[in-house]
Amino acid sequence: MKSLKAKFRKSDTHEWSKNDERLLSAVEHGEADKVTSLLSKKGASPTKLDSEGKSALHAAATRGQTECLAVILAHGADVSLQDASGFTALHLAAKNNHPECAKKLLQNKCVVDAPDSSGRTALHHAAACGNNEIVQLLCENKYHVNLKDSDGFTPLLLSARHAHAEVCQSLLDWGADINARDKNGRTAVMLAGESSCLAAVELLVQRGADLHMVDSLGHDVLHYTKLSGSGDVQTALNTALHRQQSESDKSSVRSPQHGQKLNEDRSSTPKKRKAPPPPISPMQSPGFTSPPYFTPSETPLSSNSESSKRFNYKEEELKSVALKDEIEKLHKEKSMLLETIEDLKQIVEQTEPKTEHSGKKDSSLIAALQAKIASLSLENQQLAQIIKKRPAPQGEEGQGSSRPNSIDSNASYHSTRADFELSSDTQIHTGDEEDLSVLDISGSSIKLEMDEDVRLSQDREIGLLRDALENLQTKLIESKRENRSLHARLDTNSEKSLSEDGQKPQEELQLRGESAGAAEDNVLQKFQYLKSCLEQEVKELKAKLIKSQEVQKRDSCLIRDLQAQLKNGHLSEEERQELKNTYSALVENVNQEKTLLIEKYKESQEEIKMLQEALCGTVPVEAAAKDFEEMKAELGEIIDGLQRRLLELSKSYSEAKSELSAARNQLQAKASESKDKTDVVCVTKEEHEQKIQELVFKMKDIQNVLKDTEAKHQAALKEISQVKQDAENQAQSSVTIADHTQVVASLGNAIKNLESEVELLKEQIEQKTLQVDALQNRLTVEKDVTPDDSVSRLEYEQMRETLEGEMSDLKLLLKEALRKQDEMALEVTAAWQEVKDSRNERDAAQELAVRREQESSAVNSKYREAQDLITQLKKQVENHVVSERDKNKKIDELSKEVMKLKEALNSLSQLSYTSSSPKRQQSQQVDSLQQQIKQLQYQLAETKKRHHEIVSVYRMHLLYAVQGQMDEDVQKALKQILVMCKMPAEAK
Repeated sequence: MKSLKAKFRKSDTHEWSKNDERLLSAVEHGEADKVTSLLSKKGASPTKLDSEGKSALHAAATRGQTECLAVILAHGADVSLQDASGFTALHLAAKNNHPECAKKLLQNKCVVDAPDSSGRTALHHAAACGNNEIVQLLCENKYHVNLKDSDGFTPLLLSARHAHAEVCQSLLDWGADINARDKNGRTAVMLAGESSCLAAVELLVQRGADLHMVDSLGHDVLHYTKLSGSGDVQTALNTALHRQQSESDKSSVRSPQHGQKLNEDRSSTPKKRKAPPPPISPMQSPGFTSPPYFTPSETPLSSNSESSKRFNYKEEELKSVALKDEIEKLHKEKSMLLETIEDLKQIVEQTEPKTEHSGKKDSSLIAALQAKIASLSLENQQLAQIIKKRPAPQGEEGQGSSRPNSIDSNASYHSTRADFELSSDTQIHTGDEEDLSVLDISGSSIKLEMDEDVRLSQDREIGLLRDALENLQTKLIESKRENRSLHARLDTNSEKSLSEDGQKPQEELQLRGESAGAAEDNVLQKFQYLKSCLEQEVKELKAKLIKSQEVQKRDSCLIRDLQAQLKNGHLSEEERQELKNTYSALVENVNQEKTLLIEKYKESQEEIKMLQEALCGTVPVEAAAKDFEEMKAELGEIIDGLQRRLLELSKSYSEAKSELSAARNQLQAKASESKDKTDVVCVTKEEHEQKIQELVFKMKDIQNVLKDTEAKHQAALKEISQVKQDAENQAQSSVTIADHTQVVASLGNAIKNLESEVELLKEQIEQKTLQVDALQNRLTVEKDVTPDDSVSRLEYEQMRETLEGEMSDLKLLLKEALRKQDEMALEVTAAWQEVKDSRNERDAAQELAVRREQESSAVNSKYREAQDLITQLKKQVENHVVSERDKNKKIDELSKEVMKLKEALNSLSQLSYTSSSPKRQQSQQVDSLQQQIKQLQYQLAETKKRHHEIVSVYRMHLLYAVQGQMDEDVQKALKQILVMCKMPAEAK
């Protein structure tokens, strides 16, 4: 009952009232008009917190109700108010992606840097959610970008952690610290790599993020990217580290004298140019050995601590994995080379029978294939040099240093291939010295720091990897031999046609091989496809040519025959003209076909030239590689987007699951509390009788109301019956749909009959007109004839009069038929209008009947509710009678106790007269008895107060029920009263 009293107590303004509840529900449903009325008239407070610790202001910010928020702010609400979780309205708007609400709050001078309970500001929440618009808005309001929360996260770190590249870019534009750390020492690049966001990693690398920084556990950027498992992010970071390493190496090693030597080497013959050395692999970048970080010119620190050993062991494991990957890649490339060799064999077999006929056309093709094979052989030689080059330092440095050399020689294969295509001559000559210095440093450091057990296991792995490399070398040598055999075959075929081209220097072929690079396979495939298409088109054109030649032969034979016939003079003039026309048409067709064939032949020749130029190297082949890279990047972005979406969905699913479990726990707790709470209320007999009398009066009032509702119900039933009778009368008076359709059908048939009669009359008129014309023709003929055969004028006039009479009769019939048709059309339209009116009236009557039925059902429902209330009130009265009996019993018991106490007092007073010695004990007993009496009187007073309050609550609820204004709160209160009244009855 205490909760009921708290709900319906309106005097206390500090507690949550019904108007506050209505205001909160209006804000949640977006009813701005209701919010204004509640704030202006009924005095509801938008900043008052409910039991869950939220107010109407916070609800408007979380739901994004801008209109309601504007109304609340116009009434002067405190914008800096925090809810139970420590969030302000700006925090909630930024967290739930509502930029319009954030604008409204900032216009009302909301504090931008206010932290919540976890130390996060509105910018932290906006960066974590990825809302770039709110981030820009907060930064424009002079927000401090590098503030940290309780975990040490800045907004940039949160946006990188949640993979929001656009937010990272805008924060960097507003001056965010790119190398800021959290409490665990992690930077933005580490968090972006861990979330596998390629766009954020590339952005941070471009903006100058330090890739050599290490967290508190000694992990670098590459460690976090390996945890994420994203290959694209790993390759991007490896290339960035390699670029930084190469730039530092260039700045430390290069000198002007060395540059002059390079220029002299470039000016000399290009045959002496060395193959480019393999650059330092990303596995040897300073990110793995940091801290400390070494450049190639520095010497490593001679520290044998446990942390450095741990990093070196990890480095060796990573290098062994990289070496295995490189061996697999070499296997794949070897298979690709074998496929290209087979394709070249097929091309040679196809080109050999055509060399006798084609001449100049095939010479360019053979030259292109020769250049292709030369470039492939050059590539094989370079691969063999790379593989043979690295095992040389084994004798100098021993078994310890042989591992990094073999690892670097294979792990840097793809980077050397990229350098073949992109690097300049200066990088080619300076690479060997730098690689040797770095390899010596890494080998010496590994030799000092590795244990004996680890060395033995690694030596075994190195032996296995060397065996695999030797197998690869043998396979590459075999492929080289096949290339040479193909080269020899092509040389024999092209000796006659390409004597001058065969003497070209091999340096140009090497340059072409370097420029062709990775796009050669694609070009060959395209060439084969286009060549097959062109061959098919050529075959079709040849077939068409053969057909046209046969047609020409036939035409020439016909022309010869015709010429012979003309010479003999057997043909007439008409036949000659027809032959001339056919001959001219044939000549035109042949000319058109010839022009079409010539155009197609020219187009095919141009396509062949383009392909030949692409194979020879005149057309840039790098465009295909660029297109492939762009496609790969787009696919990577799509995959990243899908992965982000997956992460977001999984997060939302986990959050929803946690909220569900929390709600279930709350419901269980509330159920247990409601079971535990039982209040026992004692009421006096007089108050109970008054209450019963009041309930009887209310019962009478409710019965009167019920009588009125019954009378209204009967009146409504009478109205419904009248409406039904009216509808039936209208249905009887109006024409039924079936009759109407029959009438319309009969009218339509009559119209059709009249139309058919009109058509017959028209046909008769036409026949008569034809007869008149025939008679006129006869007259003209008979005038020319002799008078013996002529008809007399009287007969003619009689015939004419009869015909004119028939014509006039037919015209009259036509007019009458047309008039009848018009009348029938008018009747049809009138009938349609009557049917429409009757339908409208019937629909209106049906609507009235439906409304009356709805009203009667509503009255019946109210009647049933009132009956239910009466039954419930009767049950309450019975329960009160039972409780009154119990209370009377208790009162009797109390009165008996009071009588006993009085008797005890009297006996004590008599004893006081008799014995005056134990006065103190008697006085103590009297005091205790008086205190008990006071307590009982106080309990009686409290029960009276409670009874009065309960009676007032009952009165209010009954008034609401009688007036028909039962709110949800009143219904809940009545249900609680009924439950509480049932509890003692069930206990008895």
